[in-house]
Amino acid sequence: MAFYVIQQTTDLFGPDFPDFKRVEVGLSASQKALAAPPVIVECNEEAKSFGRFLVKTVQKLRAKNIRQIAVVCHGETYWEDLRSEFVASQLPLHVLTQRGERLAPDQPLVVLSRPNFIGGQEFDAVVLVGLEQGLVPPRIVDNPALAAAIEQQVLREMYLSITRARTRLIVAINQGAMPNNIIEGARAQSLISSGTIA
Repeated sequence: MAFYVIQQTTDLFGPDFPDFKRVEVGLSASQKALAAPPVIVECNEEAKSFGRFLVKTVQKLRAKNIRQIAVVCHGETYWEDLRSEFVASQLPLHVLTQRGERLAPDQPLVVLSRPNFIGGQEFDAVVLVGLEQGLVPPRIVDNPALAAAIEQQVLREMYLSITRARTRLIVAINQGAMPNNIIEGARAQSLISSGTIA
């Protein structure tokens, strides 16, 4: 999935960038037991709010013995709802407020972060929020140069977020929304599929 996203960029790497499709990723036996293919989960009508749906998604992951989970909010419109729902959830929450914060590698925790603070961290599972049509990247019709620059920034942030996941990657989509073109392209190539937490 990360390789697909990086292929979409125009200015990150030169032609010598390695083809990660050929690289074997070594997982320990315990990590293999927790691993699952990337999945798109969509908020359902029963959920009281998108934030509440995401709390339940994280609770399902924790019930499957996924110890360290990051929720990366790409869509700023969702940040406050997520923060308030996760604070109220009584989960072992840590909100990242700067890049490079130290996290206990042996403790179960749920991290809520924006993409620009997630670098340098690694988690058993990563839930990406806000990668929806028209939201991230936003639609900009009257300035093609700005639209291209923002799209490249979004691709960098997506790549950074995706590569934080050790065993699971979940893209959460709000009710009535559609995944952005990058996620749709990955789905068309069978790199991610719609489903539930397995």
